[in-house]
Amino acid sequence: MTEAVTPQPIILTIHTEEFKERCLEVVAELAKCGGMVIIFHDGEPIAQMTQFEEPPLNGYGSMKGQIKIHGDIVSPLPPEWYSSNYDEENLV
Repeated sequence: MTEAVTPQPIILTIHTEEFKERCLEVVAELAKCGGMVIIFHDGEPIAQMTQFEEPPLNGYGSMKGQIKIHGDIVSPLPPEWYSSNYDEENLV
């Protein structure tokens, strides 16, 4: 029985000159394994590269299937929900 080997994420620090020479190789490895590449120039980190991740939905429909409604959400609320000092005569 052979076990599937999952690629381990890479963490690579690389100088700009070496990155320039190995760019396609580094990008291919990052796409395959995930992880992070930090690019240095003159001893200072100048860029960080990671595998692309689809951004989460953050608008209409983003919570679809995650919310359950219990009870009636259409009818008006009972008066005691509006205020703890409910006074029927002073309703606007």
